[in-house]
Amino acid sequence: METGFPQNLDNMSHEDIIALTEEDINHRIMLACAQDGIPLLKEPTPLETWEAPKPDLVCYQVDHVVTTNEEFANKLAMLLETHKGETFRLEYDYKISDKYQTLTAPFHTDFPVKRTPYFSQENYASIKDKLAERTKLEAEYTAKLKEFSLARNAKQGWVDDIRGTWEDHLQLEEIIKLQLLRFKEYLELAKNNKAMAYSFFCKTYRTIDEIIYERIVAEFKIPIGEAEEVKESAEQAMIEKETKSEATSN
Repeated sequence: METGFPQNLDNMSHEDIIALTEEDINHRIMLACAQDGIPLLKEPTPLETWEAPKPDLVCYQVDHVVTTNEEFANKLAMLLETHKGETFRLEYDYKISDKYQTLTAPFHTDFPVKRTPYFSQENYASIKDKLAERTKLEAEYTAKLKEFSLARNAKQGWVDDIRGTWEDHLQLEEIIKLQLLRFKEYLELAKNNKAMAYSFFCKTYRTIDEIIYERIVAEFKIPIGEAEEVKESAEQAMIEKETKSEATSN
């Protein structure tokens, strides 16, 4: 993933990042995708609900015999079921053969009647164009959806990077605001003695992000040199306290 161009947030300050809007973030994500050659696609509109034509006829199959007569199919199934192993002669169809066809009922075989809906020639002729058009539309929609999904997956890397960084800084800003309130409590306790309040704070919150210390120093106008000395002294005092406590416990 390329970095270093305007849409990337790596080289921006915390203040500049939290000042960005939702629109700014979306724009930067789109810029990043364009830079990477990722198609800027919108999700295709789903096809309107379509009630497919229903078959108007039903055929019934018993073994390899197919008929449109349900009563005949049921009788044939019962006949085969009760005469397993016997051979039956069927009327021949001169279009297929000039000989009689035979059907042998195998042993140990069930003969269910398979029911299959189908279109009559007249009905199919009247709807085949609509079916073909619908099939075409569904194929086109599937292709567009696949293309969109590929682009969306490729885009996700930039979404995670840019939006994720932005949201991390927004969350950090909330933490900073909370710590500023805590420092105010120490300032009231120290009767507005900033050095004392800063010492209290540094002793209590020794592992927080450095940017929080910087923000307190800036917001409450604590001289940088003085703040550094107080912070170093507070940290040293806590280290000595912990060392003494460990020695006592041992």
